[in-house]
Amino acid sequence: MILQWVLQGKLQFGLADGGSDRPEAAVRLRRTHRAISNRKTSRSAAAPLSTGHDLGLSRFGSVGLCLQRLSSEIRLQAGQRGRILKALLLEGERRLSLLDIDAPVAGPGQVFVDVEVASIGGSEYLGYKNPGIRRLPNIMGHGIAGVTAEGRRVAVNPLQSCGTCDDCLRGRYQLCSSWELIGVQSNGGFAQKVVVPATALVDLPDDLSWEQAAFVEPFANSVNAWELSGADTGDTVAIVGAGGLGLGLVACAAEADCEEIAVADLSSGRLRAATELGANSVSADLTGRYDVVFDTVGSAEARQKAIALTRKSGTCVLLGFATPMLEIDAGDFIRSQKRIVGAFVYSVQHFMNAIQLVRRCRREWVTNLTFLEVEPLLLKYLDGDFSTVKAALRPNR
Repeated sequence: MILQWVLQGKLQFGLADGGSDRPEAAVRLRRTHRAISNRKTSRSAAAPLSTGHDLGLSRFGSVGLCLQRLSSEIRLQAGQRGRILKALLLEGERRLSLLDIDAPVAGPGQVFVDVEVASIGGSEYLGYKNPGIRRLPNIMGHGIAGVTAEGRRVAVNPLQSCGTCDDCLRGRYQLCSSWELIGVQSNGGFAQKVVVPATALVDLPDDLSWEQAAFVEPFANSVNAWELSGADTGDTVAIVGAGGLGLGLVACAAEADCEEIAVADLSSGRLRAATELGANSVSADLTGRYDVVFDTVGSAEARQKAIALTRKSGTCVLLGFATPMLEIDAGDFIRSQKRIVGAFVYSVQHFMNAIQLVRRCRREWVTNLTFLEVEPLLLKYLDGDFSTVKAALRPNR
């Protein structure tokens, strides 16, 4: 039967950038809606998945070997026959489809989560633009909160690591060479249900709204960045970008009672949210010099701005991934003794701390979306429109 599916083209293998040899099974997807109509011309002209994404058997030597390597993933993903779920599937650059899929099967140590909210941020719109390390087809969404079969209200810590390397044993799971994120390298929360490791579940307080829960994952990033910065009471702090990461940093700075908390963003709505969280100076552009500066955007312009805002002997922390390279004036950097720090995701404790911080957030800041509203929002982001404070898919509404 599996061979028949392959010959009929009902299985697709996604090979991520970087030459990963782990195939991803799309398993018997029954297409019901080719996502959003009236797509932009650039999307219509987008190239379809290459033949390397269709079967790619040459990468594995033979059909038999390929099927053997797929068998375990097929058992996990092929699902409970007769149970159909809706999911958004990323199939290539700017190719997002709403599908009916067979419900996945929970393996040993895994649990089902009915997805109440899947937050949408930089990882999603950048992944939509360029899938990068994602194994296609992919169900995005790594900021997940929902309910288990037993009725537990949980957030999902999407970071997965080997658990045995030196960094993992020291609690620095985000530095594991084998790190993966649910919703990036594996299927995530842009579906009505998701299967995750039981160890990824973090209980949510009953009085925390689902909209507040949408901030937990980005705020966990912020907690990590804040700790790495060494910022403390009395420091002056500048934050470039007031999305989820930036707002989380405002909350951290307010919690630390910093002397000045300045935030730059083009969105008036995001700046209002930053003010409510504790920022005392907000604008579309910042001037002056600060003890600690955070760049949450990651564009070349934002990084240069953040470094320029950092005072001599100050610290600049980079979180954003919009562009891969950084150019600096090395001479000025050396003479001013500035410190640049990278901050990537979080530890378990950061995730726990974030749950307390998001209580500061207002549920009105979140725009709840249906499946069909996700792609138009991603296109708005790619056009530079970040007027939405925070957006989240509500797949079971």
